[in-house]
Amino acid sequence: MPSRQVTRNDVDWYRTQFGTGIANCGPALVSMSILWARGLDVPVQEIRSEIGYPYDDGATSFDDLSESLERHRVTYRSPVLSGPQDLVNILDRGHLALVLIQSGGIGKVSGDPSTNLVGRYYDDDLGHYILVKGYSLDRGYFVVYDPYPVDWESNSMRYADDISPIGKNRYYPARELFGALKTKMILEVSSD
Repeated sequence: MPSRQVTRNDVDWYRTQFGTGIANCGPALVSMSILWARGLDVPVQEIRSEIGYPYDDGATSFDDLSESLERHRVTYRSPVLSGPQDLVNILDRGHLALVLIQSGGIGKVSGDPSTNLVGRYYDDDLGHYILVKGYSLDRGYFVVYDPYPVDWESNSMRYADDISPIGKNRYYPARELFGALKTKMILEVSSD
């Protein structure tokens, strides 16, 4: 699907929360952001250690993620979205968007997620951070890095190349993603 994406070709900056502890989607996004913005590989577990466990269920807040970005000297701001076009504008500036969704608001993939890139590839319906890094040229989809493991035992599902994890470069319908936001406040990360 033709798309416009914010990327960095000199390093594979996708990170999964698999094998890093409980509820590490937020720390995974911070780890990705640091690698993308500064070229520094800070493991997800290290970000989690810095943040700690401020909530019993392992959740993290935007404040926790912001403090971690600041600690690692990553430039960000905290805009409030009014519509999907705001996300497009962020991406057109060459920035990333860290958003909090209710994952069940994204429709489940039809068929095999290793060959169909459109839709959520897991069953859980929970509060979950994902990174928005692009959009389809028809503006019907956002391209995301979703750190959720396909399974918690082995995270074995890969795309056809047998290397890339299934959460990398997923296409989530724009209306569904915007409707699934738990808050319209996001973190916009730049490499400045």
